[in-house]
Amino acid sequence: MWEIEECACRGPAEKRQQDLLYAAACTAGSPQPVDRLRVMVERKFDRDIPMASAVTALAADRRFCWAGPGRYGLFRHGPLPGPRTLEQVTRLTLHACSGPLRLTQIHHWLAALGYVYRRGSLLRAVRASQWIVSGTGEELALSSGDLGLLRLRTDIAPETADSDWLLLRDGVAGRFADFRTEETMRYSPLSVPPWMSHGPDWRIRRP
Repeated sequence: MWEIEECACRGPAEKRQQDLLYAAACTAGSPQPVDRLRVMVERKFDRDIPMASAVTALAADRRFCWAGPGRYGLFRHGPLPGPRTLEQVTRLTLHACSGPLRLTQIHHWLAALGYVYRRGSLLRAVRASQWIVSGTGEELALSSGDLGLLRLRTDIAPETADSDWLLLRDGVAGRFADFRTEETMRYSPLSVPPWMSHGPDWRIRRP
């Protein structure tokens, strides 16, 4: 599903647009705007990829991880493989963690992974989702039932084998556990991690 081929840090295996972009992403070290990847391809491989073609190639190739509007990176650089929207990456996180999470917690988690987006966009994505439900305060959870899980898998990993899907789920869960540990250790017992705050901008209000 993601990065199953050898790294292209030394150059692309083929000269297809997606392979040139993948080689550029390998050397970038972090998620980049689409236009930045295009510039890297032009400088390194003397190939001009039109913006529209680059966007199409990046969105369709599952080696690339969406990292916010107009930004892509690789799994090794932080963002999660599969999701192409904030709503999808939130659903994947909630599924992997098997429990409710606060919206502020998800926001800081995504920021730590390298996602870049307008803060209000996450709130709007969550409000608009038919698969995410809000509990008390800011707590979010996936709607129960096999249909929600099937739709999640269809949306982000439609051609993935069961073993790879479990690997993805467990990998995200492990990353999130490490994130929570690091965030908790970063603050003294008298302080509060930012994801535990209750800012009014992050309260979920359903119409």
